[in-house]
Amino acid sequence: MATAQTLLNNVLRGLRRDIVATDSTTNSYHMLLLQFLNVAKERLEEQWDWHALRTTVTLTVSAGTVEYALTSAGPADVDVGDRARLLYERPARSSDELSNTTESSDRVAGSLPQVFDVTDASEHRLIEISPEQMERLHFTDSDETAVPTHFSLSRDADNMTIKLYPTPSGSRTVKLRFVIPQEGIPSTATDLFILSIPSRPVWLSALIMAIEERGQEASRETGAIEREYQDALYLALDREKIASDYTSYPI
Repeated sequence: MATAQTLLNNVLRGLRRDIVATDSTTNSYHMLLLQFLNVAKERLEEQWDWHALRTTVTLTVSAGTVEYALTSAGPADVDVGDRARLLYERPARSSDELSNTTESSDRVAGSLPQVFDVTDASEHRLIEISPEQMERLHFTDSDETAVPTHFSLSRDADNMTIKLYPTPSGSRTVKLRFVIPQEGIPSTATDLFILSIPSRPVWLSALIMAIEERGQEASRETGAIEREYQDALYLALDREKIASDYTSYPI
């Protein structure tokens, strides 16, 4: 795993520029390269449900409360940012269900949300509905309380929010599986930021952006680096995926 400083220095070497030895920068060009690295990081985080980003979130539900912001400052144990993606259990493709069950943020026919009430022996998976359906259920019920059976997710500029139905009658514990991208690469304490996803495709992608911004002067051809990037991305994905990830989803 690479630090932000390592990523920045890899790009600088590719541009045939001096590397940085400090853990922060105010240099405007270095700041631009860090911006390119953040763009590359976000693109790669969207390419695949990287295992390093898959996270189990524990939510503590209170009696009488139906809506919860998924933040560590609130009822959850992890911040679930606005770029997070819920994971779904994909349908098994044979009678050997456990060995063929995988999870993905792609919701296809037969997919089941990885959201479970694990409070007691009556553990069960919650049913996902749309925010509009959730509002209609709460508008038309009789304010009854019970063990929640349904949920909906929404997001704002900062985080994800979950809403439950029916209104919880008591304290519950809900487990959710998300892909949660990392926060952006900072310009300070770059030696402390550790990239979770594969680093080579990230800094190669940022290097391509830097060369395009600067022109070919004093650097290799963009086409050659683009091929290196594609190879690095392919190999990174190949190390992550299993056989069922390469087969078609059921329609």
